[in-house]
Amino acid sequence: MISIDSFSVEPRSKFDIEAITLQYLQRYLPACLERPRVLDVERLIDVSLSDSHHFMQMCVSDLDEGVEAEVDIIEKKIRFSEAGWEGVIGGNPRSLFTGAHESFHVIDHAQQVLNALLNGDFQVRAARGSRPTYCDAEWQANHGAGAFLMPKTTFVPFVASLKERQALPFDITWEVQRAYGVSRQAAETRLVKLGLN
Repeated sequence: MISIDSFSVEPRSKFDIEAITLQYLQRYLPACLERPRVLDVERLIDVSLSDSHHFMQMCVSDLDEGVEAEVDIIEKKIRFSEAGWEGVIGGNPRSLFTGAHESFHVIDHAQQVLNALLNGDFQVRAARGSRPTYCDAEWQANHGAGAFLMPKTTFVPFVASLKERQALPFDITWEVQRAYGVSRQAAETRLVKLGLN
């Protein structure tokens, strides 16, 4: 199988990634933009990606140890480990992040990599450490996952309202975790990346 993370992808800024996720949510999961809530990652993968990118529904596979999910651009599937998919269904924060991460790969990277392969353009391959961060598919997908799970349009006002009530940083992080179903690390990272910490 071809790994997306072995390719350099088109440059994306954080602003670009925010715009891509917002546009996608507006079109396919608009309820996520009404108020802070847990993203229905199962629906994102099973329904939205099928509609938008003709990816077949996900499948459960035996993956390498420590791998929770991966995108198969040739077969147009997202493969999950059994524990990974059970985590998505059960609302496990790590699994939800993984599902959102892999979904961003499908939305923004799968066609880029497929086109490169079809055109025989193997120049796009580059060692992860030797390419600029903004061309790193994994960096982009991590930021995209945060943007999917905690959309800026609900996240910024939510955090502002907590700060107006003089919530302490620990309490803000906890409220973000509770409202969006994310891990402490994901909540803290999003706060930092949006300059809200």
